[in-house]
Amino acid sequence: MKNSMICRNLACAAMLSLVLSGPAAAANGAMVVERPAATQRQTKWKKAWAWSAAALMASVAADTASSMGRTEMNPLLRGSAGQFNARSAALKFSIAGALLGSQYLLVKKHPEQAAWAATGNFAAAGLTSGIAVRNFRLPK
Repeated sequence: MKNSMICRNLACAAMLSLVLSGPAAAANGAMVVERPAATQRQTKWKKAWAWSAAALMASVAADTASSMGRTEMNPLLRGSAGQFNARSAALKFSIAGALLGSQYLLVKKHPEQAAWAATGNFAAAGLTSGIAVRNFRLPK
């Protein structure tokens, strides 16, 4: 807590010195522009969101592989014979793609929301991976 407060105060002091010395430094061609801490955090969370999207799609792929040809409990994904089939896989990937597409648009317009989206994706990937592991352990 104390260190973060010191860092925040130092960042404010650095920004203030840049603002006050801006015209003089620009005239000398020596002005250095650094990203504010908030922008750096947003960039970090955007990268985390991209990794979480990859983790979510990998877990959906693992769950699809573990479910193929087995009896499906979800009526939305159940095929005509009550099993998980190609139609079920296409629907599952379409839902995941729509979710990630809408998140992409959200994060692009509101970068501060990337942390929530990344956290949700990692949680969903963990849940889906757990289901895949369970499915692989079941006898066919």
